[in-house]
Amino acid sequence: MSRILRPEDISEDDLVVPERALYRVLLVRGRDENAIVLNHLETTACREFDFSVADSVEDALAVLADQTFDLLVLGVNAPAGQEFDAFDCIKKVSSDLPVVILSNTKDREIAIAAVKRGAHDFLMTNSSYPIELVKLRLLYSIERSRTERAARSLAKTEKFALRSVVENSPLMFLRLDRNYVIRDCNRNFADVLQRPRSQIRRRSIFDFLPEFSEREIDTLSAGGQLPRKNFTLKDHETGEQREVYWNCFGWPFYKTNRDEREHIIVSIDVTREVQLDQFREEFLAAVAHDIKNPVVGQERILSALLKTYPNLPPDVTASLTTMRNSGLQLLNLLSTLVEIYRFDSGEFPALSGGASLNEAIESQFEELQCIAIASDRNVTLQLEENLPPASVDPTAAYRLVANLVHNALQHAAKKTDIIVRTHSDSDFVTIEVNNQGPPIKPATMAKLFQRFTRASNGAVRANSSGLGLYLCKQTVEKCGGSIMCVSEDGTGTTFVATLPRALSLL
Repeated sequence: MSRILRPEDISEDDLVVPERALYRVLLVRGRDENAIVLNHLETTACREFDFSVADSVEDALAVLADQTFDLLVLGVNAPAGQEFDAFDCIKKVSSDLPVVILSNTKDREIAIAAVKRGAHDFLMTNSSYPIELVKLRLLYSIERSRTERAARSLAKTEKFALRSVVENSPLMFLRLDRNYVIRDCNRNFADVLQRPRSQIRRRSIFDFLPEFSEREIDTLSAGGQLPRKNFTLKDHETGEQREVYWNCFGWPFYKTNRDEREHIIVSIDVTREVQLDQFREEFLAAVAHDIKNPVVGQERILSALLKTYPNLPPDVTASLTTMRNSGLQLLNLLSTLVEIYRFDSGEFPALSGGASLNEAIESQFEELQCIAIASDRNVTLQLEENLPPASVDPTAAYRLVANLVHNALQHAAKKTDIIVRTHSDSDFVTIEVNNQGPPIKPATMAKLFQRFTRASNGAVRANSSGLGLYLCKQTVEKCGGSIMCVSEDGTGTTFVATLPRALSLL
């Protein structure tokens, strides 16, 4: 059976105690009382230090050429104006070696000047100065120096790591001064410009990216963003031009003085994404345009059948009506897709003499009423007589009315009225479309006019595309108007679109 080892079974001879590491200190003797203190320090038994002695600065320099030390203690007692000559000589040879100066001077200005010059400590000593206090100050200087070196090494490592990240990043980094001159850039930005960095630095950002404005850079530097900013870059060798799109971000950068603000600009190349979006939109517009014609033909045939044969069996009439209404809704969606593509392509129709909102409403009232009745709803008109024309293209006015009413039909409760009103004042013409139903949730209201947003009020239909209201907002704002929505219990949901009155030619 093994026995338990007890503390008293172990003697000091059984334990290996490593010797404590000593700090190597070079003492450079001065004269008078400084030499006395140094001699006392050297001869005093000390477990922390391993002293070496040099009788002059010349001897110290010779020793430093062959050996390394943790600290140098320098006795200074020189004429006025020459106090730091010896110190300067030593720092030139060993700039990282911490130096403690011993002096019997009582001039505080000299002590402050020594520390500013790079001394780790300045001791005003005499023969009665406590030697233990000197030792503590030496230990402090050594530990302070080690801590500073570790901090510098860490900062250097972090700076190198950060620089490596920036340099090898797929992002483009730019540093601009307050005059928008490029101070530095990373490799990716230089590669995009197809120039060496030596030809980029100290040049204005506008020399390479004239599409930027000072205001935009200031906005970025304040923490703003510029999504899909378009630039035209010129091939440095062939002279050919190519369009690129960048998402740009930024923040301010201060070196030392907060009044001297610089700019950090970071850009991401999203050219491919933009091109894919453009291709998708062009494809959708082309498909919508090609499908639109047969849908129009189908709708006309079905409408003609319903008018020509009013005495068909009820189930046949209901089926034909459902087919026609479905075609009308599909036609509205296809028209919306085509119009959105035109807006995004900058093909907004030029304003002619204006358009009457009343005419835009009345021209499609029968069609809208058919859809409403088929879904157990009703459209009611409250139109201002002699409504002045609005500053909008007739086709855009037609689409505005169609999308607002179709949206109301999709979300209105059954057996309720969709009310369409128009009114005007001296400057604007307004259309309001109201439907009864659950109010729109606040989270949806905040993004109601964005693409593909669908109201989550419990009444949304599956055929809601989330594009109609987006097109309404684009149309109204292009014409200099505004659009808003109010949705409350009891009063229902009301969309209010306001357009400027058309200018009279008389």
